[in-house]
Amino acid sequence: MKTIFKSDFECIYTINGETFEGGSTYLEENCVYYVTVFPLNAIYLPYTIKLVGNKVFTNKDLCVLIKNENERYLLFSKRYSYLYSPTPYTEENGIVGSFFSCIKQNRIDKARSYLNRDLDKSVSDDGLCGFFDKYEYIIKTDEKDKWILADTDGNGKTFTFVINNGLIEDISN
Repeated sequence: MKTIFKSDFECIYTINGETFEGGSTYLEENCVYYVTVFPLNAIYLPYTIKLVGNKVFTNKDLCVLIKNENERYLLFSKRYSYLYSPTPYTEENGIVGSFFSCIKQNRIDKARSYLNRDLDKSVSDDGLCGFFDKYEYIIKTDEKDKWILADTDGNGKTFTFVINNGLIEDISN
């Protein structure tokens, strides 16, 4: 299955001892993989996860597995050296990521600033919050305007965010 590695920090990986620079690779679903993350910044510590099928068995708080149709995403978090408190994976780059963060932080007025006038008028605050309430993660795909929204169990769904003149014009799946 196509497996895409994502982190919000620069790093390299080893998969069962073989070096991998990131991006995507094909991993068998029924095999056991040990993935070690080697951050390229001295602030962060390396760590290893055990991946079996579609489940992370070790260091669950440092790696989130998102399943979406024919691919899966491994989202790696930062691990600091002095205090064991991983920061959750975030993808706040760009308009869509910032919009999603505002919704999750209940900053609806700020989130509405990312919507164009027509979309802003067509959806209520409750409708906006209700739609995104079940999703915990947002991931940019390789396809233009395609994003994956995923729940806490790692179940992802692909959505299209149409952006025009720096504002979100439409959200569809």
